[in-house]
Amino acid sequence: MPHADGNMRPVKETAGVLLRILLLAPGPRVPVDGAAAVMRIAKAGFGQYVAQLRHALGNDELVDRSGGVVQYTGDRTQSDAAIIERKHDEILKAIDGDEVITAALAARILPTLLEIRGLYVGNPAMGLSGFQLADVPPDCQQWAIELDDVTSDWMQRWSSVQLMLADCLMLTSPGRTTGRSLLKELLKIARNPDPAEEVFPRLLKAAGMSGDVRQHRNAWDLTQRFYEHEQMEFPPELEELAPTVQKIANTPWAPHRARPLQHPLEYGSGTDDAIHDIARLLGITSVLKLRGAEVEPAECIERTTRRLYFSGVLASKWVCDAGVRSDFERLLTRLDSAEGDGSDVRFLIIDPDGDAYNQLYQLRGGRLSKESVPLLQELAVRHRSFRVRVVNALPAFRIVVIDDDFVTFSPYAIEGERYATSKLGWEAPHVMLDPLAPYPLADAFRLYFEERWASANDLDLSRNLPRRSTR
Repeated sequence: MPHADGNMRPVKETAGVLLRILLLAPGPRVPVDGAAAVMRIAKAGFGQYVAQLRHALGNDELVDRSGGVVQYTGDRTQSDAAIIERKHDEILKAIDGDEVITAALAARILPTLLEIRGLYVGNPAMGLSGFQLADVPPDCQQWAIELDDVTSDWMQRWSSVQLMLADCLMLTSPGRTTGRSLLKELLKIARNPDPAEEVFPRLLKAAGMSGDVRQHRNAWDLTQRFYEHEQMEFPPELEELAPTVQKIANTPWAPHRARPLQHPLEYGSGTDDAIHDIARLLGITSVLKLRGAEVEPAECIERTTRRLYFSGVLASKWVCDAGVRSDFERLLTRLDSAEGDGSDVRFLIIDPDGDAYNQLYQLRGGRLSKESVPLLQELAVRHRSFRVRVVNALPAFRIVVIDDDFVTFSPYAIEGERYATSKLGWEAPHVMLDPLAPYPLADAFRLYFEERWASANDLDLSRNLPRRSTR
């Protein structure tokens, strides 16, 4: 909502819920007792949120509280919610009942859908669901039921916008970028307690278009679970949208293992199902080799939207290849210009001047070079979004964290023979973790990275190290 001075002011958390109630409630006069129950606060604390909202709007008269009632005295028809509703109705009129959106129709309605998406950043119904009717005073329960109906309508409207937007974007600009941008919102709809069946074909198409192996598997799993739960026959046309990723033997996603797991993991019939259940609970989605997979630095760079964390030895695979380094610098340049969105690239490497480096040099029989260090220094000097820190300890894992939905780790092959066997790390197994799992192992590795980062020292940028060095 705009401030009285014409500028936008954020209305956050509980005060934001109060504003949504005032703008979306069936009538302008909102019972304080009912609003407090929906906000899940004590009535005694209601006044502080009225004060916060008045301050955010810059005009005390816009929020009137008297006689057990609170109301927004401004023009509710000019709120974002009202604008979204009008634009959505325009689109439905343009579609005029057509079941299939053609390329021509998509080009016509896409600009309006994009306008709605921009307004829907603050979902008008956010925070208005989930309250218990028993917690609402009896004389306010009918009002609360009507508000819940309004909230349900807004959730359906949001789903409708996302599905139409998915259809239009996949028609007008198919490709990885489109697929990845659509996945986030479509997954939200699919994970709702009662999702619409229409979301699943779009979800699978977007996942396939994105080239995101992990999310394609997640989408396929969600789709199968939906039809199993609803006891509906799985549509044959969806079978064509199944992920076709080659599985690696001896992992939870490849039950026909090359060799059996040892006790206590293998304990009789149903082993594969048990391992699948454990993997899903922890968010273990796949085991991949570094080369040619989405955990390769080039793929990670392409995938990153705003945040990239890496922990390893000296980050040579990120900067020593000129092509990869060029792509990496383009990412940093883009993130440098991003303001206030948490853009952040952190590399945590072994201290090139520490005892641990010398120890690793000996363990690998001299197969260790500092040539990446001056390249990292140069990038850190040129780009404010890029920070490098060092630790004087041998790394236990190679860790990559991308944005909020991708974590991978691999145990390091420290000794020279194991390092050579893994083909300098390219053939080492990398485990991909889903942060959205019920008990995400991804969070443990992210926390492990952040704790090591907090105790690490900044890489010295004041001097240049020789690019070719053996010790």
